Amino acid sequence: MRQGEVQRQHIDVQALFHAKNPRVAARIPAIGYRYLRRIVHQQEINTFLSDNTAPSGCAFVAQALQFLNLSTETRCADRLPDNPRIVLCANHPTGGADGLCAMQLLCRRYGSLRVPANDLLMTLPGLREFIVPVDKYGSNAAQVRQYDTLFASEHPVLVFPSGRTARPGPEGLLDYPWSKTFIKKARAHNRAIVPLHIAGRNSSFFYTVWRLRSVLRLTANLEMLYLVDELFKQRGRCVQLTVGPPLYVSDGDSCSDHALAERIRQQVHRLGGHPHSDSATPDTREVRV
Repeated sequence: MRQGEVQRQHIDVQALFHAKNPRVAARIPAIGYRYLRRIVHQQEINTFLSDNTAPSGCAFVAQALQFLNLSTETRCADRLPDNPRIVLCANHPTGGADGLCAMQLLCRRYGSLRVPANDLLMTLPGLREFIVPVDKYGSNAAQVRQYDTLFASEHPVLVFPSGRTARPGPEGLLDYPWSKTFIKKARAHNRAIVPLHIAGRNSSFFYTVWRLRSVLRLTANLEMLYLVDELFKQRGRCVQLTVGPPLYVSDGDSCSDHALAERIRQQVHRLGGHPHSDSATPDTREVRV
């Protein structure tokens, strides 16, 4: 951005709050918005988006990783099938870096991807072609139609079946139980399921906020406000990815969708070196919001 040029506000935290929940947004004081702008790194992100020369898609992902000085090391990448019609199902350790690194893996192998994700990510122009927005307050019927269209496409699909970032458990950092939706759709649309383990964790501060919220029985998911800050804390790291062998399921498979989702979740954790993960889950007292 040239000196003296007014920076375009690609991301405006206050406007986003007003769009998503006007009643709550109206109650946040000016000092609250100043703090939110700082922890979501609004100025840094807007500077990156203004300076970004990659229009969208895989080139944007590469530039974002370069901006964050994040690199990846992938084990067993040759397990990814030639046919791009796969469901890459991954654990969700950090909520930011993990998504970008998994996207890069699919970009390098197939040149495209789609990922069901929070509709807030649509505010990033460079990711819009990849994101299938998930609005948990939207029409369920519309969501079903959207998912069917997604899984019927020729694009590889990236999913984080836990639906939220991992939390500490008895055996270390583990995902919550996985949704069975990706199994159901893989069966219906004849897609191979490829497990992926992504190494990483957020800061102690993130988990402290979560624990305090749980003790105080607060339903507001306060720690999620810090996910962008956690992404910036990952700067300079090398993220290790481990690809598991593909699994092909059919309507004739006797294993239920729920049981198979749990089996694959356990397999993913074993890929990451959790040999006793079969019955391990995080503290489930957390309220899901």
